[in-house]
Amino acid sequence: MANRLAGDLRKGDTFELDGTVQVVVDFQHVKPGKGAAFVRVKMRNVMTGSVLERTFNPSEKFELAYIERKKMTFSYADGDLYYFMDNETYDMLPMNRELIEDALHFIKEDSVVDVAFYKGSPFSVEPENFVVLEVTQCDPGIPGATAQPGSKSATLETGYAHYYSRSRQTLWKKGETSGHTQKVVTAFLDCDKDCILLKVRQK
Repeated sequence: MANRLAGDLRKGDTFELDGTVQVVVDFQHVKPGKGAAFVRVKMRNVMTGSVLERTFNPSEKFELAYIERKKMTFSYADGDLYYFMDNETYDMLPMNRELIEDALHFIKEDSVVDVAFYKGSPFSVEPENFVVLEVTQCDPGIPGATAQPGSKSATLETGYAHYYSRSRQTLWKKGETSGHTQKVVTAFLDCDKDCILLKVRQK
């Protein structure tokens, strides 16, 4: 595996640190008036999602970590095990609920997802950037009108409940679509629940 100096790290690089795998979120080269230069790195643990900030000597060397990603399809759940099918080999991959709990808000059977592997072991699942899920329960609204300021809730077919600002609500009938693909949660509702939810992956 290739090595990289701390001074050469860039956003998106994945590297090993103290037995963990980190991805560079941000970095800054610092040259103080006195003392040696250093690199301040903000990083995220790819396994746990925790974020930390450390400083390194620019000459420190790290081993780069290769993260493999595969397109897979969520097939079914059996207790706390969730099975994903490899779209090329059709092999089934079981993953524990605790590893993918956040992703379960936005996927259902037959959803295509990205599964991340490190050294052959899967550790996370990411929904696609654009998904369509039915809203199964929501606070009453007024068809064709924008709701008043305040807070409302909507429950998706996956069971995930999301609270959102009424002032940002936009109403669409079932079957209408939006060309947006941003990753911020935004609810599009109809008061009789005959509706869809777009743009639901959290950033």
